[in-house]
Amino acid sequence: MRRSYDVLPLSFRLIIFDTSLLLKKSLDVLINNGIVSAPLWDSKTSTFAGLLTANDYINVIQYYWQNPDALAEVDKFRLNSLREIEKAIGAPQIETVSIHPERPLYEACVKMFKSRARRIPLVDIDDETQRAMVVSVITQYRILKFIAVNVDETAKLRKPLRDMTVGTFSNLATASMDTPVIDVIHMLVKKNISSVPILDNEGSCLPLFLLLI
Repeated sequence: MRRSYDVLPLSFRLIIFDTSLLLKKSLDVLINNGIVSAPLWDSKTSTFAGLLTANDYINVIQYYWQNPDALAEVDKFRLNSLREIEKAIGAPQIETVSIHPERPLYEACVKMFKSRARRIPLVDIDDETQRAMVVSVITQYRILKFIAVNVDETAKLRKPLRDMTVGTFSNLATASMDTPVIDVIHMLVKKNISSVPILDNEGSCLPLFLLLI
């Protein structure tokens, strides 16, 4: 019954990257603004071109790890070359999903679940130009906060995680402080997971994780 648009706060800021932007500059903008993703816009075709996420930077790291001779050209790398990187390293192309702001929130959640996306852009059509425009981005955090504030029926949320079968309790991927970062990156990508707990020599979990947000 709720629209995807209803999840958004009353005031928010949206940063969109043109696909011709240098990769290095895009990373600087994300870091300086404290965000982990941004919608992509193809100014040549005036169309929504997907979402830039940590996965894309991980793919770039893997590519230059495999092709160190090409590292000298990294400063010239532009966002419109990300799909070429995916093909070069054999990474599955991330599905470009979006949803209209007036569509049900449930539909947005289903799209996120099926595509394993952690966020989904809201794309509308401009009344004057009849062209697509990015309104904002819904994140998992924003959806959970919306549920916490607006949903009264929370009995199931009071159950233990194990009873709800939420989380991973076996075959955990772990690392130690001595594990090379590139090995953990390969682990994140191969197992399609978002975090790896760091263990000490006794096998106890240290209070830190390596995250792919």
